[in-house]
Amino acid sequence: MKNSFDQALLGHLRCPASGELLELRVFAGSPADGIEAGVLIARGRGLFYPVIGGVAHLLPHATPAMEAFARQWSEEIGTLGGLRLPAPARESSPEEEHFETSGIEGVGGDSFDIGRRAAAVDLVPHEVDSLLDVGAGPGLFLADFETARPHVRTLGLERSGAAIRAARCTSPILMGTANRLPLPDEAVDCVVTMEMLEHLPSAIHEQGLRELARVARRFVLVNVPYRERRLQAECPDCGCVFNPSYHLRSYDGDALMRLLPGFRPLTQRLLPRRENLLKAMAAPWRTRVFGGFTDYAICPQCRYRRPSVPAGTPATRAGGWRSTLHALAARLPRVDVRGEILVLYERKHD
Repeated sequence: MKNSFDQALLGHLRCPASGELLELRVFAGSPADGIEAGVLIARGRGLFYPVIGGVAHLLPHATPAMEAFARQWSEEIGTLGGLRLPAPARESSPEEEHFETSGIEGVGGDSFDIGRRAAAVDLVPHEVDSLLDVGAGPGLFLADFETARPHVRTLGLERSGAAIRAARCTSPILMGTANRLPLPDEAVDCVVTMEMLEHLPSAIHEQGLRELARVARRFVLVNVPYRERRLQAECPDCGCVFNPSYHLRSYDGDALMRLLPGFRPLTQRLLPRRENLLKAMAAPWRTRVFGGFTDYAICPQCRYRRPSVPAGTPATRAGGWRSTLHALAARLPRVDVRGEILVLYERKHD
């Protein structure tokens, strides 16, 4: 399913750097049928943000794709009067590389994720007429929500180009960051964010929370790990120890009570995970990833990632032993362990 930048968004988008209203110039397509190529202009800053393949790129720093677009459409952009892209980022983070390469493979397909999204859809109040999903990924929650509530106006925002290209929803998804939402104050009835906040560095985490509260007219629905024991992996190349899922924090009851400025918790739902008995019993003492380093991880210090190896080598034979142990453990009874939590917040009215 294809999401596109269209007329419904015109007149609402704001510059992530200044907050000023963005002006649209179309190069290909039309506002009525969907814009394939164009620019969103922030005159006050002298900046432009590309619309590439129907996706508005509202990132604070220029990416290679944005720079390639500027070269391709240089003649048209030149007629608009001395506009420039935002400055490029100094370098991408390992987490960004992770989500642009292998980070969306197999996302959302297991029973826990399906149940988590269903619970989130159920918690969105029925008086909501407009919704923004921040950190939308490939639009799995939006796709489920579109099916359940087809009359609600929905929009996503996601940093990863790979995730947006793999989108399974019909809602438009903007490319942007949680700490600079390109929308006006109280733009939508409800803002949703699922499995995103735990990934944000401290400064961006605080900015992102303020942005969620700013854009939500009435409700914010948050999905985060609950009292998570964060496992660590050790890089075999440089020895750096890090969480391979790039979780920088977990949340407990006290943290969730005071999470959003100007909002109060309205309701919550715990989402325990099902684990085999052996894994559950070992959890309080387990600190490292079994096997040392996951196939999808990228070391944040030296950028090491595990190379693929031919079948039958010692590495794959070791992997085979690990698979056998996992298969044996899977025969044990399964029990509920700590998982995640959904919390619905409502704006306070003094």
